[in-house]
Amino acid sequence: MRSPTRFERLVWSEVQRIEWGETKTYGEVAEAVGSAAQPTGNALRGLRQFPDVEAVVPWHRVTESDGLLRVNRRTREQARLLLLEGHVVELRRKTYQVK
Repeated sequence: MRSPTRFERLVWSEVQRIEWGETKTYGEVAEAVGSAAQPTGNALRGLRQFPDVEAVVPWHRVTESDGLLRVNRRTREQARLLLLEGHVVELRRKTYQVK
């Protein structure tokens, strides 16, 4: 198993600062770590390889810039976690809208 990169750890640390009940976009997280949204998203996807870390990094609080969750195999889990935190999540044609 590989070790997390310095950049992954930086992104994960920034995501841990998102408070319960709040969300940020990939762009907002990227700006905070001095990067672009795409590499930031890749760093969050990298969490899947580290289940122990994934359990403490609130990855579900990071959304697309338009507040949408693109449907993929983890979207339902993300939507469920956001609902537990009090967000309104509506299913709209292969996307979830977070409010």
